[in-house]
Amino acid sequence: AMLKEIGNSTYIPRPFAAEMIKSAIQARFCTHAFRNRRHAFLQVGAHLAWENGNDPFANMVRLPEPGRRAVLVEPQPAIAAKLRKFVEPYKSRVNVVEAAACPKDSAEPLTFYALSNTINPKTGRIGNTHKHLPFWASQVASFDRSHIERANAWTMAMAGVNLTDYIEEVKVPCYSLETLARMNHIGPGADDLALLSVDAEGLDLSILMAANLGSIQPAVLVFEVKHRQSVSGKCDVYKKLAQAGYECACAHTENAECLRQDVARMFSCMLPG
Repeated sequence: AMLKEIGNSTYIPRPFAAEMIKSAIQARFCTHAFRNRRHAFLQVGAHLAWENGNDPFANMVRLPEPGRRAVLVEPQPAIAAKLRKFVEPYKSRVNVVEAAACPKDSAEPLTFYALSNTINPKTGRIGNTHKHLPFWASQVASFDRSHIERANAWTMAMAGVNLTDYIEEVKVPCYSLETLARMNHIGPGADDLALLSVDAEGLDLSILMAANLGSIQPAVLVFEVKHRQSVSGKCDVYKKLAQAGYECACAHTENAECLRQDVARMFSCMLPG
């Protein structure tokens, strides 16, 4: 069985080789699995990880591969502007979408709690002052103000700065995963969705529970599970993914990584040994 029951109601995903997940998120997977096929990466909550050099999307898209492109979704206006500037050399194959992902489309822009653009998104420095927030401070923007307020305990302890003093309300368009994919010509009948990454600061599970995975069919799915996500909520998502034909592993407390079963079988044959 894909899922194991613990007690009467709690489920965990069946573990499988960590090397498979690790390698699947690297260029070698896409080079083999999508050779000579048009494919795309869709990254929800892109921020500026590209600039920091620790983003698997960046490493793969920087390497020219015929038919490969990326769609980076970032709701914070100031961050999206910086991201557009940074990916300018790759604009023929990288598109920045200034919007947020939501469980369903919103007819009107929604209130989003962003962090002041006086905070350096790479270093955490506040303007020209000597005050510094943790480097991740601008990464906790959310539709849920309390999500930022919870992070404030860390910033007060680590930097002595009240993070809530730097919250700004902005209006952002909000789309479901299916709409984001369709708007960017991704999915069955268009470019294959090779990799979907969801980092929505607490809204991750709700977005996935509402998504019609059959309409986008990501080969690899990575999503965040660390932000006060309930055990039952995680289990519901794992069950849904298993029913949709995915194998998942949670190698650490931050992210879950899943492979579509047909891709997992194909890729397991490519692993050494």
